[in-house]
Amino acid sequence: MKSKVNAPLREKAMGLLARREHSRQELQRKLLAKGAEPSAVEEVLDELAADRLQDDARFAASYIHCRSQKGYGPRRILVELIQRGIAQEFAAQCLEQSGSVEWLAALERVWQKKFSSTWPQDKKTLAKQANFLIYRGFSPDQVYCFLEKND
Repeated sequence: MKSKVNAPLREKAMGLLARREHSRQELQRKLLAKGAEPSAVEEVLDELAADRLQDDARFAASYIHCRSQKGYGPRRILVELIQRGIAQEFAAQCLEQSGSVEWLAALERVWQKKFSSTWPQDKKTLAKQANFLIYRGFSPDQVYCFLEKND
């Protein structure tokens, strides 16, 4: 049952969701920033979740796909999901279930784009490249595996 009292607030939320998936926390923050009453926001968010218009699982899957395509690794994506209100355990589970992402292949694409496939000639350059890949969110184990494969 749709609440007629919160129709304008629901429309704002629907407009945000029409642009891209949002986590519940993101929608809540944005609606509260527009001056909405907290109780009204909670009611609208509950309605949207019941209608399956807002779904944190769908948001997490979409976010993982988008960020992995932009060259970010699983550790960084996990942190970003948590910052957007997804529970750590659930975010980790979503990352594990993202079978379409080949993390080592993604790591190699990022390395090739950044370093033009120029293999480092000294340990200092190798460390610099490894640190960059770790900063992008790939685990030290993934980076080590990649570097060993190409050494």
